[in-house]
This record gives sequence, C-alpha cells and structure tokens, in this order.
Amino acid sequence: MTPVFSRDLIQPVHTFPELLDAVRAQPDPTRPAITFYRGTERGTSLDYGAYLAAIDAWAAYLQGEGVVPGDRVATLMRNRIEVPVFYLAAMSIGAVVVPLNPAYSVAEMEYVLGDANPVLVLTDRETGLERGDELRRGRRVRLLEDVAPEGVAPAPGGAPRPVAVNGDNPAIILYTSGTTAFPKGVVQMHRNLVANAWSMVKALGIDHPVQYSVMPFYHAHAVGFGMMTCLLSSGHLVMTDRMDPFSWAGVVAGERVTVTSMVPSMLQLLLRTRVTRAAVPDLKWIFVSAAPLPSALAREFEEQSGLRLAHAWGLSEYTNFATILPATDPDPVRSAMMFDRDTPCVGYPLDGARVSVVRPDGTEADPGELGELRITGPSLSLGYHRKPDETAKAFRDGWLHSGDEGYYLAEGGRKYFFVTDRIKDLIIRSGDKVSPTAVESAILAELPELAGRVVAVGYPHQTYGEEVGLVVDTEDMAGVQDRLMKTVQDLPVRNRPKVVLWGQDVIPRTHTGKTQRRMLVPHFAAYRDRSAAGTVAPLDPAARP
Repeated sequence: MTPVFSRDLIQPVHTFPELLDAVRAQPDPTRPAITFYRGTERGTSLDYGAYLAAIDAWAAYLQGEGVVPGDRVATLMRNRIEVPVFYLAAMSIGAVVVPLNPAYSVAEMEYVLGDANPVLVLTDRETGLERGDELRRGRRVRLLEDVAPEGVAPAPGGAPRPVAVNGDNPAIILYTSGTTAFPKGVVQMHRNLVANAWSMVKALGIDHPVQYSVMPFYHAHAVGFGMMTCLLSSGHLVMTDRMDPFSWAGVVAGERVTVTSMVPSMLQLLLRTRVTRAAVPDLKWIFVSAAPLPSALAREFEEQSGLRLAHAWGLSEYTNFATILPATDPDPVRSAMMFDRDTPCVGYPLDGARVSVVRPDGTEADPGELGELRITGPSLSLGYHRKPDETAKAFRDGWLHSGDEGYYLAEGGRKYFFVTDRIKDLIIRSGDKVSPTAVESAILAELPELAGRVVAVGYPHQTYGEEVGLVVDTEDMAGVQDRLMKTVQDLPVRNRPKVVLWGQDVIPRTHTGKTQRRMLVPHFAAYRDRSAAGTVAPLDPAARP
C-alpha cells in the first residue's frame, strides 16, 4: 500500500482539514480504519469510506448547532468509537475539542467546565445520567443516543461547509492530570498535533499499522499516538472501552495488531497474565510512556514476555512526546540505556525537538549532571488556557521548562536523556535533595516483585524538615517485610525510609497511572519526630489524618 505521505517530508500538512483531504485522496476506501471492542466483544468497525462519512456527518451536525471556528465543544464519555470520530469532525470545522474525564470529582468537573466554557457538551446516556446535575447548569448538553440513534453518526444532512483553518489555530484543550491542584488546560494547535504525531511515525517506522489503543481518549496518549499516528500512516485503529489484561492478548492476536501503547502500570497487569510473544506473533513492540517506567519492571517484562519496549518522554505542554528510545534500536546500547541505570533512558529528541538540561541559573549542564529538562520545537503548545501567569512561568524564552529533573549522556553522537524525578517531588532532608524515584529503584533492584507497588514520599519532620517515608501496596506484609527492611537498612541514611506504611490498594494514581505522592503525605502526620524511626504499620486508605 502507498503511504499517505512521503517520509522525506518535514511536516506533510498543518491542519486537520488538510489531513482529512489527504486521507480522502487515498485509493481503496474499503481498507479498515477503526474497530471498537467492549471487553472481548468486537463491536462496530468502519472502513475509511465510512469513517470519513461519519466525520462529515458530525461536522455538518455541529455546524447545524451553530458551532463556528474557535468555539469549544466538550465530550464526556468513556471510550467508544464515536469519540475519535467526533474529535476529528469538530477539528475539521475549526472548533476546539475539550475532552472531559468521567472520573473527575464534582469540584474538578465544575472547575474544568467553568474554565473551558464549552458551547456544547456531548455525552452518552451512561455517563450523562451519572453527571447530569453538573453538566446541565446553563449548558447545552446533547445525548449521543438522541443525536445518533442509528449508530456512529447523525443521519447525513448534507456536506459540512468548508471553513478557513490555520495551523496556528487551537485544536484541542487537554486538561493535565492535576496531581497537586486543579487541572490546567493545555491549548494545542493544529500544527502541534500533526507535527508531534508525524515525528513519531518517522522515528518508529510506523507504516500501515494495526494499532491497539487501550488508553482513554481524554488523554494525550490516545489522541496523539493512537488516533493521529494511525491517520498519518494509513493505519487501522483498534480501540477498547478499557484495558483488560486477560482479554488483551486475544484482541491483539485476533486483529493481528502490530503496534500498541500503554502506561507502565499496565505492563504490571500483563505480567500477571504471563503474556508471551508466542501469543501475539504479529506484535512488533509495545510503546510505553505517560508515567515513569522502573528499570526493574522494564527488564522483567522483556525477559518474561520476549516483547520489546519502546520508551518515550514528553508532556501535554509539548503536545505529547519529545524524546524516544525505539524498540528497534540496536543492542547493546539500547539495553544499557534501558536497563543499566536506576531509571531507564527516555531516548533522544524526536525530529524537530530540541531538549537540554539546565542548571538553576539557566546555563546548560554537563553530561551526567542533574538539572531541569527543557524543550522547544514545532510541538510547543500555546500554553495554559486562561492562565497567562502560569504560561509565562513555564514557557520562557521560547522554551518549555518541564519541571522534570534529569540528565543526559552522550553516546555515538547522540544525547540520551534520563528523567529522574519531578522537581516538586524531591525530598529536602536537612538541605540534601533526595529523589523518591531513586529510593524506589534501589528497593526494586532487590525486590522486583514489588514493581509498581512501592512509593517513596517526603513528609514533614521536626528535626530534618522533611523525612523519607515508604508506602507498600500489599495485602500481607509478612511475606516481604524481612527482605524489604534489610534492603531499607542497606540504603544510605539520607535515602533510607524511616517509616513504612502498607496496605492493599493504598496508592492513589491519576487516570494515566501517575502516582499522587502528595495524597499519601497526611498519613505520616503521626511520625514527625525521631522516635518514629523504624515504624512499620498498616495504612488505612479511608482514614483522614
């Protein structure tokens, strides 16, 4: 099959109308475009002809509702096939998509709706009934089942009117995970989304893939890597309502999936099912991003499954991804970078991206020296919606200051980058900086079975300002306590957790699997003096210290 675009192009198109026109010009509209699974049940599947027709029907519907370029339109639904269709339709007429997370608290939902102020909210009966009171406060809400009772799109009502869309126009506002405060809306332009996905297509050699997306479509990962790379590479997107580790291999094998992506916590789920390459013979690799990937977990997964991992790093503020370590890069360099350090390498910059590590005074750090990672390039977003002060703080002198601490190493003419921690998560103990990720990695090196189940946090301490604490997700501490405490005692004093709390399902996470460390801090309130050192105690997640 002929690629949609030549790989020699720096950026093939700049807007969604241009992208959809290029897809329409491709031969064979009967090739598969998108398929939806609800659990193990294969649902609706569209070829490219039907996919484009559904996009046009939604675009015409929105124009009939009075939506004009620049208007914000929100969606509140769990994964279903209509979601990417609606996104593409809205963007094709210059509207700005605002995905809403169904798991938002009441306060978060009200905040995001007030901040985005959409002219229309599309929801479905399942989700709309759950959140109806919050949605209907003076807003125009439409139920999917009423608008499209026969299936994926409204009844055709004529072709949508063409509109003028510029690459610098906003296309989507993605609200960040909000690990410490209310989410911030990151405004991504048309050209940002195309540039970022195109750089991934080229870096990973994606061509006519069958791609399995298990991520929620209110997250940048599903939008940028799932929907966008498939369109740019003439692929078949297979999506599901949720990540089910027990049906995952069956779907991948049945659809002959070649590419898939997920967050690190999902790898841990697959390990429990003992998935192997033999069960998914067409799968080339698994792309992992959106949260820190422990080296111990990466090594265990590749050794047990025989499947290789691609690893990337980025932020919504840079539209999605800035660096990549492809699974296809040759060993031993790739293996050394992925496995031989406390945290695995996130790779080298994608095409067009510039990444550097800077000291607090703004000068560039030397190889191996810790500093803040900053990024610039064609995927640099417009900043935060209605937050000029926070935009000015993060976006300075043409660079995005990521808030991530890390370093780089030079190898073979390339700079390989490593992310060690979020700067705001560093523990300041007697003036020394302690990386919680480094503490976790040291423990996992001795107890790899705890991957994804240990979290180091800094909590207020009367003597040291902050002290190191540890939370372990386990039903029964007896099986690991002796080995864990020996490992803890072998750590340097400043890195050594003084209090260990444990319990089942006690680690709070965002919808992308990022640990919400600060939500654990109040549980250490009773251990603020030196007499608490050596405490091992159960943690009650329902308790409110």
